[in-house]
Amino acid sequence: VGIMYLISSQAPPYPPGSIGELSFGIIISQDHRGKGYAKEALRLILDEAFMTMNCHRIQVCLLDTYAKDRAMRLFMGMRFVHEGRRRRAFFSILEQEWKDTTCLAILDTEWLIRSKYLIESPPATLWDELLSRHNQEREELLRWEEAQSQSWPAMLKRTSSMETVR
Repeated sequence: VGIMYLISSQAPPYPPGSIGELSFGIIISQDHRGKGYAKEALRLILDEAFMTMNCHRIQVCLLDTYAKDRAMRLFMGMRFVHEGRRRRAFFSILEQEWKDTTCLAILDTEWLIRSKYLIESPPATLWDELLSRHNQEREELLRWEEAQSQSWPAMLKRTSSMETVR
């Protein structure tokens, strides 16, 4: 049906009794794709890694190939977060060229609170995830700014953007 791996990608030190970061990979044979095997295997691996092995973080790096979009949907559907693109980071021997890799990861805390997300659908696109994350960071920054303004009211002064131009 396919092959999958889960290997340590971080050398110690990390907290006693835990594993820092693991890298995950999966390949499903062409005649078994689209039957839910990858999703079920990923769910079982995530349960094992986070609940039994006490892993902190799992990452995947996807090559820029024809199968990347399908893999992105799988991992984002399981609540992996897009962390970025590494430009020309992998040399493909088959295609004799450098390929981009796309990195996604999930933290143990995100996996533990997944039941909250079962009623919500995962982000449909990277733009949806980006806007959602932007909104969360904006709210966090506003809360921080509010707390700072209460502790140092005389030090911070809001001005309109045009005021600094004059």
